Amino acid sequence: RDLILMALSEAKVFGALEGAPESWKYTPVKDKRGYLKKWEQQPKTLHEVLKESYANGVGLHTGEVTKTVAIDVDKENLSLDQIKDNFKNYFGKSLDELPKSISWTSGKTDRYQIAFEIPEEYWDLLTSHKKPPELPEMELRWRDKGGNHLQSVLPPSKHPETGSYRWINSPSSTCLAVAPEWFLKGWEKLSKKEIKPKKRTWNSSGRSRYDLDYDSSRVKEGLSKYCQDHKYYTFSDYDQWNKIGMALHSLSKEWEEK
Repeated sequence: RDLILMALSEAKVFGALEGAPESWKYTPVKDKRGYLKKWEQQPKTLHEVLKESYANGVGLHTGEVTKTVAIDVDKENLSLDQIKDNFKNYFGKSLDELPKSISWTSGKTDRYQIAFEIPEEYWDLLTSHKKPPELPEMELRWRDKGGNHLQSVLPPSKHPETGSYRWINSPSSTCLAVAPEWFLKGWEKLSKKEIKPKKRTWNSSGRSRYDLDYDSSRVKEGLSKYCQDHKYYTFSDYDQWNKIGMALHSLSKEWEEK
């Protein structure tokens, strides 16, 4: 039977995550995978994760809840130099030009992750990308298309092949850097084809709900547009005017109060 996380020692886990950003939230994992029902919607504190007796690892929530993205270099068939060349061809700058930040590895050759803080003004402009054509064998881990958080497994969690994850730059010695503008702009461009623009609504003018509720001009506009006699019905019978009254009620509180 696998050793559970608590059996590995709470002290070891807290020691490994000493200095971690206060914004970071976690989920318990078993062999790299989150297993709680709807874990994507249940970010937890480290204390809460350590109460899970089935876990043998800790996953960091990515996305708005932690303001954190994990850039995953997931080398398989390409060389690390080829991965870096693809990154530079797309972003115009080298992977090595990213600022120093918290980073870690599974222990597998040329595989590692780097975490960055994402400014709030970019949160709705970005989405996750797993091995896109522009960046094969890389992942930008933020949130899925449904808006759910993703997770990245952190040290000292168990890894099924290498034993455990380990730090390259630990949070005790390295601050979580803010992602640079050139990276954010490139990522935003990559995300535009994935993020559908929000549908405009009748309230897209920015007017308040209160202003709209007390604007009787909307009633006049509605009457002139929809209440014209038609060859199939007229507006002389009671039922039609009853429907009109209900519609006016929903359009304007000013009408309701008259």
